[in-house]
Amino acid sequence: MLVAVLVLPLLACGKSLEKQIVDGLSNMDQVRLGKGQVQVEKVRRTGNHAVAEVTLKTAVKLIRKDRAWVIEEIRLGDRRWEKVETILAALDEERSLRTRSDLQLIDSAIGSYQRERGKLPPAESFRELMEYLAPEYMQPTTELDGWFNPYVFRTLSSQDYDLRSAGPDGITRTSDDVTLERP
Repeated sequence: MLVAVLVLPLLACGKSLEKQIVDGLSNMDQVRLGKGQVQVEKVRRTGNHAVAEVTLKTAVKLIRKDRAWVIEEIRLGDRRWEKVETILAALDEERSLRTRSDLQLIDSAIGSYQRERGKLPPAESFRELMEYLAPEYMQPTTELDGWFNPYVFRTLSSQDYDLRSAGPDGITRTSDDVTLERP
């Protein structure tokens, strides 16, 4: 399995960066990958960070469902199997938390703008909203939610607006959208 663009902080020690990458992945969360299971393909350094492309050798368990083979579990190290649905649920939860945090930050900046100027930012899109808010009311933020979908902003009235993430399905105004409860 190729893990592209793994961002690692550089460590100040005598080991080569490639060795630090192999050691870090081989022992992450007590995974214990064996010799030869981690192959560093390429490393690019940028300031105090590096981006490494690595190949991980592991195994997967499959189950047959409706004539198709579906990956059910993945081996993380020596005889340690994890359910794929558990890994995906954990990723989804982290993405949801990060997205909610972004939305709260943006909502707070909109509130500051509104209190100071007596009106909402006259934006017709999320990108335009960021032009009104950054850098005076907040630091520039990503335009993408945790699932790499663009945030959505629209004015509903002179004092109300809709700010949301399309959520995991990437389609706005469905049940999995991430929004904030506002008074």
